[in-house]
Amino acid sequence: MAFGTLVQLSLSLCFLQSALVTTRGREIAELLNYFTIEIDEGEDIARDVAKRNGLEYVLPVGNLKGFHILKLPSERITKRSTKQSTDELLKRLSQDPQVRWAEQQEIHEVEKRDKAVLPDSPLFPEGLGLDSAFESLEQEKKDILSSAIFKVLDSESEKGNVLQFNDPLWPAQWELFNTGQTNGPRGFDINVMPAWKKNITGSGVVVAVIDDGVDYSNTDLKKNYDPNASFNFNGHFDDHHDPRPNSARAYNGHGTKCAGEIAMEANNSFCGVGVAYNAKIGGIRLLDGKVTDALEAAALTYKNNYIDIYICCWGPKDNGRKLEGPRKLTVKALKEGAEKGRNGKGNIFIWASGNGGLFSDHCGADGYVNNIFTVAVGAVSYLGLSTYYTEACAGVMAVIPTGGASESPYYAYKPNETDLVTTALNNKCTKIFKGTSSAAPMAAAIIALVLQVNPNLTWRDLQHLIVRTSKISDIMNKDWKINGAGYHIHHKNFLELIPDCNILQKSGCSSHRNLHIFIRSVFQGWKNPKVTSPKLLQLSTQHYYSSSKQDSKATVVRKEFVDFSSICVGFPPVSSHNPKVYGFGLLDAGRMLKEALQWNTIGPQRQCVNNYIFQQERVIPTNGSLMLRLKTNACQGTENAINTLEHVQVTVNISSVCRGDLSISLTSPYGTTSELLAVRLIDNSKFGLRHWTMMSVHSWGEDPEGEWNLTITDHFMSTVGCGRNVKDLTSGLINKFGLTLWGTYQDIRQEIKDDVRKLRDEDDEELIVLKNLIKELKIDSRLVETFFYENKRKVDEDEIPYTWSDPQLPGDARSTSGPSSNLGKLPLKFWHSLSREEKTKFQSKRSWLGAWPKGLDEALPESERSNILAAEK
Repeated sequence: MAFGTLVQLSLSLCFLQSALVTTRGREIAELLNYFTIEIDEGEDIARDVAKRNGLEYVLPVGNLKGFHILKLPSERITKRSTKQSTDELLKRLSQDPQVRWAEQQEIHEVEKRDKAVLPDSPLFPEGLGLDSAFESLEQEKKDILSSAIFKVLDSESEKGNVLQFNDPLWPAQWELFNTGQTNGPRGFDINVMPAWKKNITGSGVVVAVIDDGVDYSNTDLKKNYDPNASFNFNGHFDDHHDPRPNSARAYNGHGTKCAGEIAMEANNSFCGVGVAYNAKIGGIRLLDGKVTDALEAAALTYKNNYIDIYICCWGPKDNGRKLEGPRKLTVKALKEGAEKGRNGKGNIFIWASGNGGLFSDHCGADGYVNNIFTVAVGAVSYLGLSTYYTEACAGVMAVIPTGGASESPYYAYKPNETDLVTTALNNKCTKIFKGTSSAAPMAAAIIALVLQVNPNLTWRDLQHLIVRTSKISDIMNKDWKINGAGYHIHHKNFLELIPDCNILQKSGCSSHRNLHIFIRSVFQGWKNPKVTSPKLLQLSTQHYYSSSKQDSKATVVRKEFVDFSSICVGFPPVSSHNPKVYGFGLLDAGRMLKEALQWNTIGPQRQCVNNYIFQQERVIPTNGSLMLRLKTNACQGTENAINTLEHVQVTVNISSVCRGDLSISLTSPYGTTSELLAVRLIDNSKFGLRHWTMMSVHSWGEDPEGEWNLTITDHFMSTVGCGRNVKDLTSGLINKFGLTLWGTYQDIRQEIKDDVRKLRDEDDEELIVLKNLIKELKIDSRLVETFFYENKRKVDEDEIPYTWSDPQLPGDARSTSGPSSNLGKLPLKFWHSLSREEKTKFQSKRSWLGAWPKGLDEALPESERSNILAAEK
């Protein structure tokens, strides 16, 4: 899922010099001369370890007990040390009797999630793109949104008077208050107006945007900017640690856009209105330079008793190829924040789920989304339908309505796209903000509203509230299910096997699915020896585009037959990917606030670890499935006993001849199925999944006692470039299956969320029409009724029993010098000296994002990687 190299090291060391080296077609980040060790003892022992291994002691890794930074002495760095010499040093250090763990620092690449991702390919002719293909998608979605569904979503949004603002772009903010600006259903928004009318605006809550910086000089951010929640971890620090981005680089406006969605000032006659327009907003500048594991850990724990919510709209590269996640220190930082931040109530980490959906990327390959301490958020369009770019997996909790779903991110903004108003660099406003990066900040802002009314909520309480109050927006999708605890959850099985050539040779192929088929055929054709020459493929591609561009309706393939037989000869059926993801559904501010005001804190978290016993490695058959059955008593009779489930994690060790051909699903004792990893059409890695941990929230609330089934399926030849042989009997082997259950034990089971179906009126004409429409799809009638009442009977201000009095600004009410993590403050003096000593050779977006030549792979073989989530067990 992402480019990058295994990174595990100390503290935020953005100042450290690195170089880009290309070796045998692979791009690697040169190893740095800094090491991190973990020991049981204190600093004195760490200094002894450094001395006897020919290193210098630098400093401890903030408040992460037992972790320390060492470095090569300057006299030994006349020239960058060779990999062999540093490998020998690392080996010697690892074998030191007082060292539990040691690693050398490397550069880690992440990317912002503000655009859709297309795979790199030399096949598309210059000047041509996928624009015409995208243009058809929204019309296709409009066609499938029936009038009955439209009427349900087109509900009255507010009773009585509504608040009016003098901000010039406020009328365009349909996602906050939808009066029909999009020509879609009125009232389809995040239902924040009832909160505002009760003066719930985020007062007293601090949100930090970890990104490329925040331009706090923007008129709409000045009032709510909080310097105590801000820091600059990039470049050469000045005395003020200014988090403003480098405005000379246009792509550095990402963090400023995120901040605007959360906390734009209201009624100042400028730009628009933030969801939590009285919350305090901080900027932690991380992505405008090199990123390391330690730097991420520093950012995620910076002032974690002062900051309530961290918003992260970035992650591993969404290119459908890589498997990446947080490294050792970042995992520890997330755990520390959840368990100790906010004075023990836990920091809230909101994460954008990813934008690689168009080309079959899956967030089961993203370790940040699979972390139990993060809340992953996806995006839906103004019609309530999943956007084409959003990534699906069992770890996504909820979705937010964002901009239009049909645009190509590589083409100019089209006037018919839906707007999304926010702040931009150089004191400007913008109506262009796409991707899951535009969804996650709104989720963070809704949580800020909730924390205003109930600041005692823990990080787990807030996840429970999301589960209980999110609502269905797309009832026509047959993948909605009711889990064993009574919660509606969206589960999508992506694997629809269809033959490439048959689809391509049919007329009028204008569907999203067939676009995938076309693209995949082109990729396979490039490698297919039956294609007589690349020239033929190029001409075919040009024919495709010229045909579709002549069509006035801009359909994907015109009704003229385009002959791809030379490409398709000999190819078997393949999987098609049409990503849809909703998690538990659409976040609704009114519903969350109503529930939060009557919420009782959930019991202590428990962890129950189970392992499948392997007598020997198990074979995954070619073009077949392997099922492993694991029975558990959910640790009954012990202090770890669980009867109310929250998160489920599965850790596997799998070797494979083609990782992208594998899908992995988990079925609970109640029959709830979670697709942990789907087929990824261009992931042709042969490194498998090494100690990789995946997570699901789909069995939330269930009793986990009973039999769990893990199913691993090989979808032979679904992935491009694997070169597999049908005669091979084995597609891979598995020798590890760990099942970790997270939840609580309740003597009296907490009542499942308010059943809106109790309010039902069987004679409601709209409900009768809706049921008749849905009947043919064989969708559970309980889901239909729930969808109807969740959307028709919106929570208004009269149902939110709250009065805001004696407001306090966070800067006045909180101590900025309290016992919070000092990962970002401790080495400040050290940073200043080294930032002058070690000059950066070059600067670019994140870790050279955009500067990497096409087609290059990560630095280290994935056989050397592990998902630290699993290693921590």
